[in-house]
Amino acid sequence: MIHILQSSAFGGQIRSPKKTGINPIFRAKITVDGVSLRCYVKPMPDFYLEQDGSSFLNREITSESLGYVLAKASGLATADAAGVIVLEREMIPADALKKLDAITHGGPQDSFLAWFSQDMTYPNLVEKFVDAPWNAFQQKRIKQLAEKMAKHVDAPMVVSFDEWTLNSDRHFGNLLISPKGRLYFIDHGRIFRYPSWDPVTLGPLSSVCENRFRSIIDHYVPRWSTQLPLKSARALAYNTLSVSFKNQGIAAARSVLKNLLMEEQEVDMITDFLAQRLEPKMYCSFVGVVV
Repeated sequence: MIHILQSSAFGGQIRSPKKTGINPIFRAKITVDGVSLRCYVKPMPDFYLEQDGSSFLNREITSESLGYVLAKASGLATADAAGVIVLEREMIPADALKKLDAITHGGPQDSFLAWFSQDMTYPNLVEKFVDAPWNAFQQKRIKQLAEKMAKHVDAPMVVSFDEWTLNSDRHFGNLLISPKGRLYFIDHGRIFRYPSWDPVTLGPLSSVCENRFRSIIDHYVPRWSTQLPLKSARALAYNTLSVSFKNQGIAAARSVLKNLLMEEQEVDMITDFLAQRLEPKMYCSFVGVVV
């Protein structure tokens, strides 16, 4: 489940993240079920303004929410707590607010919906194995990380989960690693490729998009994704996803989509699309094995 909170749950900003990407993000305390948690917070505009002046209804909050509950229902490691919170302008750091206003269609908003997830205090893969001022050895570190991930027990599931949900932006920077080596899934804002997706136009069931995690590994470990052991492990991962989706995922997905005020027909379209992509004939075609 995710938590949907009013601005009264906001407990104030805390120390900024060491690094931020192009999207506005900051850290804050948020009260969830009576407990104050340190969280990463990503506010988002209602309508996204593109560089060419066009705009679209921003579904990134829905993407984050859906991706989180699907991962959780599949038994994957995720943040312990996450959800959506309403933020007033004065709650958002000035630098993040400036970025927000620049990508908001129709002028500055008085308030924003924000995705939050509990700070698990684990580093992402780049921070753990690569991060450093640029030097001649950094490329070697990336290669070593790719080789390490090629052998990681969670790698087949990472590739399969993101292929299933059409996540176009899974890379080494949005996977956390615990002290015991387990990979934690964060950042689902690019499922169904881009935040402009629409339930009516999700595309053919056979749709694919670049799987960045797989592409990075294939670049440094040639033919990694085409080798039989990996294909077999991916087919097994897909079977696990299929069973989990039927048992818990469908109900979790329908609940979160309805809580985000999607129409019943739209909810049906999304869950049917996801369910049919988990049919053995379909996922075996993705993996490249015979049913």
